[in-house]
Amino acid sequence: GNIGKLASIDRWVVFTERQDGKYRVELRGKTKEINTLAVRHGGGGHPLASGAVADDEAEVQAIVKELEGI
Repeated sequence: GNIGKLASIDRWVVFTERQDGKYRVELRGKTKEINTLAVRHGGGGHPLASGAVADDEAEVQAIVKELEGI
């Protein structure tokens, strides 16, 4: 299924662990702009579809908290 098709979901993030131990971060939003969050973590992209790289699990948790606050 596609997370974005769930009516109750407004923004979400997918983390994929890379071979180097860092995490690929895929941020998406329906109405809330999430690109400023991506920029704060060294990434960027479009207002509703952005990406970044998290160095470790602590940064993953920070991104989750920031996303909840948007």
